[in-house]
This record gives sequence, structure tokens and C-alpha cells, in this order.
Amino acid sequence: MKLVPILFFMQIGLRKGSCSFVEARAAGCLGDIWDTVSGSDLVLHLIFDVPQADNYERVFSHMMPNSIFGLCHGFLFGHSQSVGLDFPKQNQHNSCKSKGNGTSMRRLYVQGQ
Repeated sequence: MKLVPILFFMQIGLRKGSCSFVEARAAGCLGDIWDTVSGSDLVLHLIFDVPQADNYERVFSHMMPNSIFGLCHGFLFGHSQSVGLDFPKQNQHNSCKSKGNGTSMRRLYVQGQ
């Protein structure tokens, strides 16, 4: 089997006023959130629950067809179902869900488990 290196460009799209703005700008990978989503093959939606609920329809409207939407937990799946909305069919959806709440997961991480 021949391994082929894969090159990719990472850009972080941040909301105005984000506490990570200065750090991301210094790293040279900062972009406007909507321009970043519109031009990405993979969108990782790594924000808190309330902003997810407030912004996911706008995020979906900016995504390219056949791009991948990734979540860090399952909140948005449950929320969208509770309000009768489905995730777009033209995109793939992936979620990496923890098996506990944030506090218990952090405690296990600190303990090295």
C-alpha cells in the first residue's frame, strides 16, 4: 500500500467578540465565521448549546452541498428534533459524543482515565 500525504488548510471562523479572537489571529488562521463555513468541506460546530440552537440553521444555509457537519456532542440532534427540523440531507453529519456530562468527563480526564 502506498501512503499519500494529504494537505489541508485549517481556518477558524469566530463570532465577533469571541475570547479566542486574538489568539486565532496571532496563529494566522482566523476567518469570518460565515466565509469560513461557506468555503469548508468539513465544519466542526464546537460551541455551547445555546449558540448552537441559535445559529445552526444559518450554519446549514452557508454550508456547501456534500460537506460534512461535525458536532462535539449530541445536543443539537435532540434540539432540532424537538422543534421539528431535520439536518440537511445534502450534508453528512458526524458527532463525537461523550458518555457523561462535562463535569464528570473533566474529572476523569484529570484523573488520567
